[in-house]
Order: sequence, then structure tokens, then C-alpha cells
Amino acid sequence: MELFADQITFGLIVAFVLESLKKSKFFPLLSPEHTVTYKRFVAFVAALITTVGVHYTFDPEARTITIALPTIGQTFHGLYELTKQLVFQQAAYQGLIESKKDSKS
Repeated sequence: MELFADQITFGLIVAFVLESLKKSKFFPLLSPEHTVTYKRFVAFVAALITTVGVHYTFDPEARTITIALPTIGQTFHGLYELTKQLVFQQAAYQGLIESKKDSKS
């Protein structure tokens, strides 16, 4: 149940952050003038970041970074989790943000 709550929470956070970035003058590529495809790509990258299985460690004494890549099984599981995260983000956006826009107009 905790994992489910985390996915909903991250979905909401990403949806609200992306909506805030759309209104910011610092991110003109997310403005209403640009395509929906580009915005979905940004949402995909955001979901990927929340579910990616690449980890790293830094050893300051040896000055080395060790990167651990996921196995094939972990990769497929990660793709499944990525799909779920995209669904939660889109549901959060449509249910909370887009519905507010529709009710205002």
C-alpha cells in the first residue's frame, strides 16, 4: 500500500511541478504554444527519473564513482513501473489540473 501511495504522491508532485513550469517564463518550451507531444515527452522523462534503477556511489578517498546498472529483469520491472507512473501522472493532471481549467472557463 505504501508503494501505491508513493506513486500517487509522485504523480501529483510531477503534475503540479510541470504545470508550474508551463506558467514560468524560464521554460518557454512548456508554454501553451508548443505541442502536446513535447509536453508528453517532458512528462515521460519526469516519470523515468522517478522510477529509474541506475544507482551510483562516490568514494571520496579513491575519487571514483561506481555506477550500478539494473539487470534485464530489473529493466523490465522498471519499464512496468514507468508505465504505472505515467498513468498516475496523467490521471493526476487530468483529474486535478485540467478539471480546474475546465471549471474556470
